[in-house]
Amino acid sequence: MLFVGLAFVLRDLVQRQLGLKWAVIAIAVGALLSGLVSSKDLVFASVLAFAISETFDLLVYTPLQKRNFLIAVLMSGIVGAAVDSVVFVWIAFGSLDYVWGQIIGKLWMTLGAVLIISVSRR
Repeated sequence: MLFVGLAFVLRDLVQRQLGLKWAVIAIAVGALLSGLVSSKDLVFASVLAFAISETFDLLVYTPLQKRNFLIAVLMSGIVGAAVDSVVFVWIAFGSLDYVWGQIIGKLWMTLGAVLIISVSRR
C-alpha cells in the first residue's frame, strides 16, 4: 500500500525527465506489474485501480508542474491516493469501510517523497 504513494511520485518524475509519452508507458507497465504481483482474487481491482489512479495523477500533475513542481507532486499524489483507494477498496471488497486507512497509508509515502525532493533541490 505504501509503495502506491511512491509510484505516483515516480510517475511524476518520469514525466518530468522523459516526457508525457514515457509517463503513459510507465502507467501501462505499472498496471501490468500490479496484475503480476497481486493475488488472483485481487488482480482486477489492483490493475484497474492502478491504471485509473495513475491517469488521474497524470491529469493533475501535468498542468501544475509548469507552475510549481513540488505542489504538482503533492496534489497529484493526494488525488492519486484517493482515487486508487476508492477504486481498489470498492472493487475488491464492495465497501468503502477501509478507504481512509488506504488513503492515509499512501499519503505518508507521498509526503515523505515530497520532503526528500524538497531537501534535495536545495
